[in-house]
Amino acid sequence: MEKDFAIAFIGNNIFYHLGVIKAVDEYNMYNKFKAVSGTGLGSLSAIMFGKKDCNSFKNLCTLMSDIKRIHIKEDEVYEILNMHTINKSLNEKIYMWSRKISKEGMINWSDMLKIINNKYISVGKNNFKMDCYLGCYELPFMRKSVFKLNNYDSNYIEKVILNSVAKPSIFNNRVKSKSFITGDINCELPIEILKDNNYKNIIIIDSDNMKIEYRYEEVEKFNMKSLENEIKYDESEKYIQKAYEDTINIIKNNLKNIA
Repeated sequence: MEKDFAIAFIGNNIFYHLGVIKAVDEYNMYNKFKAVSGTGLGSLSAIMFGKKDCNSFKNLCTLMSDIKRIHIKEDEVYEILNMHTINKSLNEKIYMWSRKISKEGMINWSDMLKIINNKYISVGKNNFKMDCYLGCYELPFMRKSVFKLNNYDSNYIEKVILNSVAKPSIFNNRVKSKSFITGDINCELPIEILKDNNYKNIIIIDSDNMKIEYRYEEVEKFNMKSLENEIKYDESEKYIQKAYEDTINIIKNNLKNIA
């Protein structure tokens, strides 16, 4: 196998992501991966995977369970996004994301900062063991913005995380010109990022649909079947266990015998 194996974390169900990381950690499979990418809360999953730090990710998930989400009605989300977006190329995806995030809710900046600065998690530290990419979009033109966190210090990483994960500034009426919004709007973005950086062998962790796909040099678009699966925080163990079992199947069928 070529040395371009990578993993993409999609969606905001970090408990499903945790099950994946738990299995990779237990089976000592980290060394199979050269890069990781993520968007939305999948950005946090990508960061902890890139640090090979399963224990800290468990603590992070516990903290995330207790955070209060800010809920905005679907039509209000879409109206605000549409008002701040000149390039309408992602209009359909924006509409779908508006429906999704109105149910999931958003995390405000102050709560996200508490997690970033938690001394037992060290999300913002640059101690990556592989290439780690986060993606978001720059408004108003919806330009793709990709950040390779290995290249930045802790202060800059903190800013990238906030723009990738927390409630976008446009919902706080603080925007004067350009701003950023989560790459979670486009489920294909984490995959595009890895392909753009010449990673062809990709494990796709789709937490919205609770499934894992293995892609080898395939160019077709990723098919996001559903965005209607509501995350139930009191069922976190169920998500973790399913992802754990799904990942073990991938390990046995695709990773175990890779040199």
